Amino acid sequence: LNLEVIPATVAAGLVWAGVTMGEKIVTMRELRRTLGLPAEALRRLEQDRAFQQGTLGKRVTVLASDVKNYSVFSHSHPPAYVRQIMTEYQQMVERIIYHHGGYVNKFVGDAVLAIFGYPMSEKTTAIRGVLAAKEIHDGLRALIEKWNREKKKGIPGIRIGMNTGLVSVSYLGSAKKQLDVMGDNVDLAA
Repeated sequence: LNLEVIPATVAAGLVWAGVTMGEKIVTMRELRRTLGLPAEALRRLEQDRAFQQGTLGKRVTVLASDVKNYSVFSHSHPPAYVRQIMTEYQQMVERIIYHHGGYVNKFVGDAVLAIFGYPMSEKTTAIRGVLAAKEIHDGLRALIEKWNREKKKGIPGIRIGMNTGLVSVSYLGSAKKQLDVMGDNVDLAA
């Protein structure tokens, strides 16, 4: 046993542990920023060893929505105007989904994909998804009335599909991590 090596080994181990803890704090901050999840959902992801090791199978409710005749709308208005209308709509959708305990997985153009069940609460996912869908339709109706009062041409309507089932949950991307779901049950909702 070489007693001269032990203090250096212990010091190296403590430095490594400190770096690992610092990296973990930075990683959690980055996830909070990029995923937009509340603290309890981030804690759940952090504590879920199965998720950290790769893809995880979870039963969730998926809500998929898009704007009716979006191509016609976007081609007949200037890009800045389309962005303004879509921003109002997407902010309303995001607020409603989070209010009902869902997670906005992604916005892609006029489409939204939301998850009810992981990493947020796994209870009553289908009911919460249906309530969110109804509130989104009601919210759009209110936005259309507002746009009409302002003499603006808004989006004509939306379609929403939902499905509950087993999906694969994992992180995608390298520079910007994104929590994502895949599988037949996601496709069925879409």
